[in-house]
Amino acid sequence: MSQELLLDTSGRIRDIPAAERAREAAASGRRVVPDGVRGVDPANIPALLRDIDANISLENRLPFARESAGSLPDSLAALLRSFARHIGSAGGRLQVDGLGVLVVHGGAGEPEARWREAARPAAAGAERRVRTRPHDEPAWRPLPICYASREIGELRLPWPGADLWEQCATFARRCGRLVERHQVLRWSSERLGRPLQLAGDSEPLRRLEAFVEIAAGNELPVLLRGEFGTEKALVAASIHCTGPRPEAPFVEVVGAHPEGSPARWIRQARGGTLFFNGIDELPLALQTALSRQLSSRLDQWLVAPAGAQVRVIASTTSDLGVAVAEGRFSRALLAELDFLSATIPPLRERLGDLEALVDSALARGGHASDPERTRALAAVCRGHAWPENVFELERIVARLAALTAGRPASAQELARHVPWPVALPVEPAAAPAPAAGAPDPGDAPAGSATGSLQHWVDCALALDPARLTHLHPGLRKALLHLGHHYARPMSLHDLAASAHVSASHLGFLLRDAAGTSFKPLLQAIRLERAKALLRDDPHLRITEAALSVGFMDLSHFEKSFRRAVGRTPRQFRAGA
Repeated sequence: MSQELLLDTSGRIRDIPAAERAREAAASGRRVVPDGVRGVDPANIPALLRDIDANISLENRLPFARESAGSLPDSLAALLRSFARHIGSAGGRLQVDGLGVLVVHGGAGEPEARWREAARPAAAGAERRVRTRPHDEPAWRPLPICYASREIGELRLPWPGADLWEQCATFARRCGRLVERHQVLRWSSERLGRPLQLAGDSEPLRRLEAFVEIAAGNELPVLLRGEFGTEKALVAASIHCTGPRPEAPFVEVVGAHPEGSPARWIRQARGGTLFFNGIDELPLALQTALSRQLSSRLDQWLVAPAGAQVRVIASTTSDLGVAVAEGRFSRALLAELDFLSATIPPLRERLGDLEALVDSALARGGHASDPERTRALAAVCRGHAWPENVFELERIVARLAALTAGRPASAQELARHVPWPVALPVEPAAAPAPAAGAPDPGDAPAGSATGSLQHWVDCALALDPARLTHLHPGLRKALLHLGHHYARPMSLHDLAASAHVSASHLGFLLRDAAGTSFKPLLQAIRLERAKALLRDDPHLRITEAALSVGFMDLSHFEKSFRRAVGRTPRQFRAGA
């Protein structure tokens, strides 16, 4: 008989009757340790991934405060205060094994937060078993804080009623992920010599963190996909250090410049994680050699060298399926890697994380952060398309912080130092009047970054790079290419290749800056040129006009012309 599954607060799967018994136990004040809880088994991962949607949906409805970029106690206190207000509670108690205890308690006004460091971190296991509370604390209900099938602490809250207990479980899961964020920060500072930490609270980031928790709870290979500049290496490190063996080796191999041999890499990473940073750039000969050094989970080969037990994580910016079809990547190796896979969201899909990312970038650069400065930088950053994602953001924030000496940057400073991401044109003292008949650069409505479709048609046909300097380089190249080659057969992929950006990124740029898409813009440019031809040559045949601007079908040309102009081509020429 089939059994319905549910994702519990720890990211583990359990049957629904067990979940109901857990809620009953919580209502009676007993410790919430449900029956039937299992660790993450590979066979259950598809069901677990389906249930993430429901959990993220619930988390979206909770009014969490933005997490602090400061210490773990500060971040937890901000979250606990926010959630306590939401459920109408006077506070709560949160214990993190081996680190300390946070107590938030108070009446009217801002609840007081007290953090007490753990006296003996090595005795965390003993603390987990006892966890007594002071006599002066109210009888708060217990809820375990879990991460990747491991219990890492305990949350105690006044009983809010059965209808809110599910939200309390969601909050406990959120606390567990925040604790592990700071675990990554400590681990990377000690092991890698640089602080690494995911920052933000957008829905795409929460989905990514849910995946990290799943991946950290088992040993399956992981394939991380993402554009250049997304946090693929950070996610790989997070999966390793929040797993069961953070002290084990973490060996990074850079695909574009690999040093050593696959046998050496596996010996160095034995018992730990072997991370291929950009495996799509690994030479094909090394891909084949690597396949033979790894134990095959699919029994593609039955014999592997002794000591080949490593956890493999790989990242790629390319579509490996396409690379396999083109003979640039090993099909056998891809089959061994693609067990758990995730796409790291690009920054343009995480604009809600900008303030947290700006704070993080300032801290990494050794610059002080304050709310006014963070808001000013984040407001500027929202107007950019971020083709290089977080890498580009960190460069810009570091540059502005250095050049403005710690002050919030003015519009003039932004335009002078980084005009291309903020798209702020610098107004000259005296602008020359446009030549008669020339398109006016001010056609765009005041206060609008988009303008009319006609404005962008004029920009393309003017063939004047100086008019486009404030635009993203990819959009600028695309408009100039359209102005020169509008009559050629062309697809979005062709235009993107000419602009040296991906098709998806160019589509985003057109929607974001111009408020249109490729096909309507190309058709409008062709029709504008057709109008000019019909005006200038009264003897030109309609068919010749259509063909000369790129329409291969006369009927389609006439219908498109009438729809756009309100008259047929013949009527337009007669009245021109």
